[in-house]
Order: sequence, then structure tokens, then C-alpha cells
Amino acid sequence: MRTFILYGSERTDIDGLANDVCVALGVTLDARDSSYVGEYYSLDSAKFSCRIEPNLNSPDEVEEEDRYQEPDHRQYDLLVRLTLSPGAEQVEKKIAQVEGLKLLAKDMA
Repeated sequence: MRTFILYGSERTDIDGLANDVCVALGVTLDARDSSYVGEYYSLDSAKFSCRIEPNLNSPDEVEEEDRYQEPDHRQYDLLVRLTLSPGAEQVEKKIAQVEGLKLLAKDMA
């Protein structure tokens, strides 16, 4: 069973947040750029995946709801998405230590 976790952050510095997540988890996230999402960071490993991305991804959209990846949480500038495989529970505990993250959702499937 996998665990899917979504955090929000009001921080605007994606590089600083990525650095703090890297330190907390003891890993290196890859910096990437997408024409759809913009700048983001990601890591895919056997035990977990992590992605840090901006919430606002379509600022020119007419409909306010279409501007955000998570429109119900538009007050958060950055999103951190974790997918944990069984046995990776320590990752959740470690990332909870990162300052400025707010747990938005947690599901298991």
C-alpha cells in the first residue's frame, strides 16, 4: 500500500525549500524545468518519490480555478508531493521537520 502526501508552503523561494527538504531527507533533488509547471524539483527512488513545484501554473488563465494545481489551497505558493512505499515511514517524519510546511492531504492506496 502506498501513501500519498501533499504539503503546502507559503514560502516563495523554491530553491531554498528544495534545499531544506534535501537536508531533512538526506537526499538530492534534481532541478527541472517544464513548459507546463515551470521550475520544479523531483526525486524518484525505490522507497519514495518527492516533487516540489509551484502551485500557480497558469497565471494567464481567465478562470481563477484553472490557474492553480490545487485551487482549494491557492494561499500556498509551493507544493510538496510525496509518494511513500511501504517501509518509508521515516521519510514522513523527517519532512515534517521542514519549517513552513502544512499538511494538506494524506491518502493511502
